Amino acid sequence: MQVAEKMRECIVVAVDIETSGALAENNVIGVGVSVVDDDCVELAGRAWGCYFPHRTGKLQTARDLAHRQYHTVFEERCARDFWSTPGPAGALVDLAYTGPLGVLERHEQVIRALYAFIQVWEEWALHRGFEFEVVSDNPSFDIGLLNTWMRSYMGDTFPLPYSTLGEYSYRACLDTTSLKRGLLMAVDPAWDSNWGCTKRIAQLYMCPPTRGKAHNHNPQNDAYTIAYDRQVLRGIRRGTIARRAQPCAKRSASTLYCTLGTLVCGFAYAAFGFGARAQISAWVNAITFP
Repeated sequence: MQVAEKMRECIVVAVDIETSGALAENNVIGVGVSVVDDDCVELAGRAWGCYFPHRTGKLQTARDLAHRQYHTVFEERCARDFWSTPGPAGALVDLAYTGPLGVLERHEQVIRALYAFIQVWEEWALHRGFEFEVVSDNPSFDIGLLNTWMRSYMGDTFPLPYSTLGEYSYRACLDTTSLKRGLLMAVDPAWDSNWGCTKRIAQLYMCPPTRGKAHNHNPQNDAYTIAYDRQVLRGIRRGTIARRAQPCAKRSASTLYCTLGTLVCGFAYAAFGFGARAQISAWVNAITFP
């Protein structure tokens, strides 16, 4: 039985988090989620802004004041080298939260909404007999942080690797960065970078289009690209995404033609003399460079 015959249709839910830095005192700026099918089409997606510009005392809740959470705190290096650059700066504007909630209240609102979103799509997949996966490009941080929020705001709810449908069945939260590196380790051993893996895979395989979505630090768009990566890897495994003809193979064929042409020239010159050089060269060029 072929792998493609054994693999059921699958929807992939990817989550992404943007933060104001890598330290404990820094904050989540935005949370995004995207649901993508086997054809790399986004079925649904959502981004929740959690960026709090400096706010006046009238907008600070008692809960935030008790925890000294007034506004988004940036790591200096992260603000200077990343969020102040043109692309991320635009995303930051879109992620500003201007509602009445405080920082911690917004976190609770977002994690409850995200969990409900995942639950809806897990049930959708179950009723259609589809496989269902939750993925991240950095689960140790992103999923870990979201599970911390769940513990803080949702009590005894089981963390995200578990089913959201009350069955308490465990499933792995797959790491797309590691999966891409694993593929390239097998098919392109010379590749040795954590960056640019999606582009390199697209050079090696006939990947579907990303349908206008780009990794631009809008968390919904970034979540789509993460789910897209997972669906591409599934497509490669089941044989619906084919390997491209490799340039190295073409070079090898060209080298063979050139070697053959050299032998033909040598034989022709020896047999007919150098007077026929122009005609023989034309024949050789026609063979070597069709």
